[in-house]
Amino acid sequence: MIELTILGNSAATPAHDRHPTSQVLALPHKHFLIDCGEGTQIQMQRYKVKMGYIRNILITHLHGDHFLGLVGLLSSMHLQKREEDINLFAPIDLMEILRITFKYSHTVLNFKVNFFPLPPQSGEIIYQDDQVSIETILMNHRIDCYGFVFQEKTKKKKVLVDKLPPDTHWQILVALKDGQDILDESGNLLYRCEDYTLQPPSYKFVHCSDTRYTESFLAQIAEANMIYHEATYLHEDVHKAEYTFHSTAREAATLAHKAQVGKLVIGHFSSRYRELDAHLHEARRIFPNTFLGIEGDTLSVELPKIEIPKVEK
Repeated sequence: MIELTILGNSAATPAHDRHPTSQVLALPHKHFLIDCGEGTQIQMQRYKVKMGYIRNILITHLHGDHFLGLVGLLSSMHLQKREEDINLFAPIDLMEILRITFKYSHTVLNFKVNFFPLPPQSGEIIYQDDQVSIETILMNHRIDCYGFVFQEKTKKKKVLVDKLPPDTHWQILVALKDGQDILDESGNLLYRCEDYTLQPPSYKFVHCSDTRYTESFLAQIAEANMIYHEATYLHEDVHKAEYTFHSTAREAATLAHKAQVGKLVIGHFSSRYRELDAHLHEARRIFPNTFLGIEGDTLSVELPKIEIPKVEK
């Protein structure tokens, strides 16, 4: 399961019992904290997200509602005797903010923070392992601001074992999973890989942080299984969105529609709106598979099901 848990969904300031921006993306065997607004560690406690699970933190930009909870979170990890490294991906100036803060509080963390400055370009791979890569997207905001594409690596093939003889050797199964054709000792083709396997789909999740409406990164986010996109305003306030370099719910939905994504989650709601139903209705008129990013909710990244053909016995 790939799941996104919303910890904070408010823009700029806490309002209406909503908290500044923070999310946790849970992938198999790893968790990524995306942004860390004020009160993030309290929200983690409230929604049962364990600090120890967090090994990677991504900060989209240096407006306070996206990073002012970070010092408190790192300090609490220190007080809990954490020893495991944290990887921190953020605009380079955050390193100076942390250095000065810990210098004057006379804090020396028990663990190492591996700081990775975000590059000035879109399309740069900032993280990868054997399961997933993370690529940068440049947002259109008042200051340098980033989004992220989480792309799963290609999985091993699924072998259609029912099409093979029941006594097929395990080494043949392994070779087919690895994409190899099977030949006999004379070099004759026994099993063509594409005839006896299916390719499982790989997930693609996109996080679009604070931004004016732009189609500049449409190709990068195309056909994602799920995207999160800010929807600070309703479209009746589009002039405010343009002035503050933010988006409306209609604009987020328009981008999702044009990118042909599977699911849209909207958040980062302005304090001028106590109720959020209008955001949902506005977005769903354009992109029906839209969901509000409500604090405490966990949304699944859904993959297409593999249709396994029936084999005549």
